[in-house]
Amino acid sequence: MLCHHCGNDMPLGRRVCATCGETDDLTPPGGGPTVFTIVEQTEIETTPREPWATPEQAAAWYPVTSPPIPSGPTQMSTQMSTEMSNKASRIDPGSELLTFTNEPISTPGTTLLAVFACLAGLITIAGSMLQILTIRSDAAIPQYLGDYTISDLDGVGTNFQIAWLIAGTLMLLGGLLVVQHTAVRFGAGLAGGAGAIIVPLVAFAGFGTNSLTDRALQQAQYVASVGEGGTQFEFTLHVGFFTLFVAAAFGAATLVLAIGFARDDGRVPLTTWLCVAGALGCVVAGAGQLIPGVGARFADNFSNPYSVGAFVVARLAMIAMMVVVGVLGFLLANRFGLGLALGAVSVYTWQWASSLYEWGNLPLPPAIFNPGGDGKPHIVTTLGVVIALVCAARLAMIARRADTPA
Repeated sequence: MLCHHCGNDMPLGRRVCATCGETDDLTPPGGGPTVFTIVEQTEIETTPREPWATPEQAAAWYPVTSPPIPSGPTQMSTQMSTEMSNKASRIDPGSELLTFTNEPISTPGTTLLAVFACLAGLITIAGSMLQILTIRSDAAIPQYLGDYTISDLDGVGTNFQIAWLIAGTLMLLGGLLVVQHTAVRFGAGLAGGAGAIIVPLVAFAGFGTNSLTDRALQQAQYVASVGEGGTQFEFTLHVGFFTLFVAAAFGAATLVLAIGFARDDGRVPLTTWLCVAGALGCVVAGAGQLIPGVGARFADNFSNPYSVGAFVVARLAMIAMMVVVGVLGFLLANRFGLGLALGAVSVYTWQWASSLYEWGNLPLPPAIFNPGGDGKPHIVTTLGVVIALVCAARLAMIARRADTPA
């Protein structure tokens, strides 16, 4: 600070200037307000608070503020409070741990799908057991005369009837699982996959019926031409034959209805690499029955002197249906997809196993044959079926474990 008399520097806090010896009265030159004002400190009297306040004192010291209550109608707020209370009453304390394990309580179309799947299954099972054809003639062809069921048809194999029974049983089982709370998606996929696979089966049934009647007629004509008699030939299609076509129609409808359940179900997805391996297994299993044997060509799969066009188309349709539906099912990587894949490969697996181990009189391999084959499934087919089944079994275990609460 500066001395107010001589203007020289003067240390802060000194009252006498070291240069001029005058006493500094802390008043700036020319007068004015003092720079520092000394005020004596005094204590403010306060009312001492007791260590334990009464509720009245606490309310006075810390007043509680609350939002204003609306004066208008409170119907909406009351309704919202009621809804929140109802939701809170339904909350399971452990629901956070089961986020991926709860199946939707109801899914649109569940009842309709269950009805169609069960009807398709029952019709398929009935059609596989009913008589479908009767051949009568006065010609000497006793080997062709009589009643026929689906396992007696020409060129389809004695394991064909069991194939229909398996498809019908799986559709029926899928329809029953659809109405179960914990297996809606898997049941829908199982019914849809089995429904898809019976479409090419009915083509085989039609081909076998037509082939058998044509062969019997040709034999009757030959017998008559050589003078052994015979002027009458007739065949009758029974209700079982038409039942198979109705079953295929219901199976296709079941597949269409089941597609609505293919969306994400909010549960733990299945292991990706197992799903990819299962899809590859389906492709390998289908390709195995296209590999020609000794003395045959790959082109014989599409045209050969021993098979008519309807048989070739039906055979290729069965392979294509199994591959497409099976691959799609595995790659969905959810419970619906797993059921879809199992339904699609079921009949193919039965034909593979029954022909490989020779169950029955004349069990034919998947898709009836491979060109130049010996009546057994190709080794590549065996490899593909085994891969698909192992992956499906492992995925089923993973899905079951993930769906079980800890």
